[in-house]
Amino acid sequence: MIQTRWHVITGAPCSGKTAVIQELEVRGYRVVHETARSFLEKKREESKSPEFRKQAQTTILEMKLDIESSLPVDETLFLDRGAPDSIAYYRLHELDPAEVFQRGRRRRYRRVFFCDRLPLEPDAIRTEDEATAAKLHAFLLEAYRRFDYESHFGTGSVHSGTDRFYSETPLSRCCFSVSRRYRQEPDARFPNRILATRTR
Repeated sequence: MIQTRWHVITGAPCSGKTAVIQELEVRGYRVVHETARSFLEKKREESKSPEFRKQAQTTILEMKLDIESSLPVDETLFLDRGAPDSIAYYRLHELDPAEVFQRGRRRRYRRVFFCDRLPLEPDAIRTEDEATAAKLHAFLLEAYRRFDYESHFGTGSVHSGTDRFYSETPLSRCCFSVSRRYRQEPDARFPNRILATRTR
């Protein structure tokens, strides 16, 4: 297994992870945008079919692994989803995730940040409903735990950026900026926090 300096930002659909990635990019950090969304945007008509999305999971995994194999392991990078995310989507589409478990262990992320769920806002690519988003959130947590990432909840809100854990990365300042733009009206159903995981 190869240890990397990559930080993965993940979460269920409409959790704010892409907004965080975009903010990091604006601030000059090197980021890798979500492979699945890029692929589905190019196949917009076909992607309306659930069967197409199911069949596309293998292609998306291959694309994700190819991209990761080309990245420098000693450079600090921020990835919008990691290889283990495919486990959640394989399970959602009732596919066998054994291949993902095997191939996903080749590289070790430095940290994985889970963005907590926010109210769902479907778009042309994001077609999941609330129940599916909740299921994906649970599948994602389980997938990364299967890869031995230890889970931590930040004690400070995203707004305050006071949690000492976040001071170790640019995410505190970044999330504070994103939260001001995207989370101005708190929703009691979706606490303003980020679930962060790091290796033991």
